Amino acid sequence: MFCPNCGTKCNDDDLFCGECGTSLAEYREEETDSAAAVKEADEQFERIVEMPEKKPKGSKINFLLIGEILVMVAVLVGIYFSLDKKYSAETTALEYWKAKSDCEWSKVYDYYSFGNEKELSKQMYVNAHSQDNETIKYQSVTAKKNGGQKDSDSVTCGITYRESGSGKEEYETVSLVKGEKKFLFWNEWNVIPTDEVVDDWSLTVPENATVKLNGEEIKESKSSGREGMKKVTAPSLFQGQYQLEVSEEGMEPYRDIIQIDSNTLGERIELVPKEEEKEKLAEQFGKDLEKILTAAVSKEDFSKMKEIFSEEAMKRSFVKSSYEDLYRIMDTEGVVIRSFNIADVKLTLNNYYENKLTFDVSMKIKTTYKRFWSEQMETEEKENSGTVTYVKEEDGWKLQSLPISYYDLIY
Repeated sequence: MFCPNCGTKCNDDDLFCGECGTSLAEYREEETDSAAAVKEADEQFERIVEMPEKKPKGSKINFLLIGEILVMVAVLVGIYFSLDKKYSAETTALEYWKAKSDCEWSKVYDYYSFGNEKELSKQMYVNAHSQDNETIKYQSVTAKKNGGQKDSDSVTCGITYRESGSGKEEYETVSLVKGEKKFLFWNEWNVIPTDEVVDDWSLTVPENATVKLNGEEIKESKSSGREGMKKVTAPSLFQGQYQLEVSEEGMEPYRDIIQIDSNTLGERIELVPKEEEKEKLAEQFGKDLEKILTAAVSKEDFSKMKEIFSEEAMKRSFVKSSYEDLYRIMDTEGVVIRSFNIADVKLTLNNYYENKLTFDVSMKIKTTYKRFWSEQMETEEKENSGTVTYVKEEDGWKLQSLPISYYDLIY
């Protein structure tokens, strides 16, 4: 060891330094304590080295995270396949067929795609099928997309079903077209309506008549090419049963339940006058006849008869000639009519065609006249019968022909 004071080397058993006399006992105790501390530190190090290695906690956390991710992936895959099936063409076709077999027409309408035909409302469809209530009872039904279809925007699905109590399978097809986005990247599918819509259904009716289907008036019309008639057209209608009503002021309304489908041809509806209207026409006939005779006695021009005769009659030369014959024959026969009286006019409907009413008419005519060569007044009273035709125009009923001749008055 060495002296801590002067650095002289001393023996291990010396108590004092031989050079400077410094006591070495205290130094020796400190050295012993340091050695012991070093020894204890070496022993602790050896214990640390010999301790078993602990596994890090991070590996367990990673394992749990991976497991959670796998569960989430499985859930997402399940949701995907579930939504893919829900919004598939097969599911739409199947649910549509079930609604139709149960006569749930409101639901059936929701599956259809009618394009821009906004007038084809749900209520119209339900009304058109209000009498279709025969359901299909089935024990099994499946839908499968037909193979070999290249167009991904339109498909055809086959519906195979078996009715309850039957061992025979039935088969139908449903055509569908891809519609708008329904959810995320899934589109909805719409059923293409086959044999559901009738285009340009028409009906020929009197030109002043109103046509209603299920209470809704059809306003679109044009001339039918026949005098006094018009063609009413509905651009689009659902196939089915409808309540038809054709009405006109003064006429008996026509009401019926009709079936409208692709085989329905344009029909023609004629209306007949009400009893009150016939009575009014009988009264009008008497007045019209008086006006004609009064005008003939006064030799008024036929052009002034527009209020009495129809537009067509005014154009007919033989009507004008028959009117002029009334006063020409009076001159030829030398007769001057002083007065006349028309009574007991009775009209019996004979025919009604294209807005024209033909009546069998009976009446009593009393004529007072004087011949040129005599001052004595003569009276002729007689019953007259014949036919008269009225046509309905915008401003009322008009005569289609001259209802009387000179000889009906005198002879």
